[in-house]
Amino acid sequence: MRSYVLVKCNIVFYPRYVRPKGLYKSSVTMGERTSLKRAKANHPLGSSKDIFLEAGVTMTSKAARCRVLKRIGKPVKAVAKSALTASHKQQRFQWARENLETHFANVIWTDECRVTLEGPDGWVRSGGDEVHERGVN
Repeated sequence: MRSYVLVKCNIVFYPRYVRPKGLYKSSVTMGERTSLKRAKANHPLGSSKDIFLEAGVTMTSKAARCRVLKRIGKPVKAVAKSALTASHKQQRFQWARENLETHFANVIWTDECRVTLEGPDGWVRSGGDEVHERGVN
């Protein structure tokens, strides 16, 4: 039979970190910087006051807010590009034409850079286009 024992735990709540010199007046912590980057990305045309309010960071001076936002930088979105250029499309089309009648059931497709096959017929294929014949014992 099990015996159940009540364990009393003392839970200690540590206070939030407070900077020894007082509140941040002209700079922000790393966590606040991350929040500001997110808020700035969500509202790129928002005022500094709106961005700071959305991020939950308190800073009274407009000059200090603008200085912090300038240090963080401007969010830049990636430019959408086509995956294939016209030259790549032409090369793929040409390859498809050349291999139109190829029986691909006999082709091994792999994403490895080196493949070695040792079959019962004694042929070994590895790397690029190297083909070696091995003597059968």
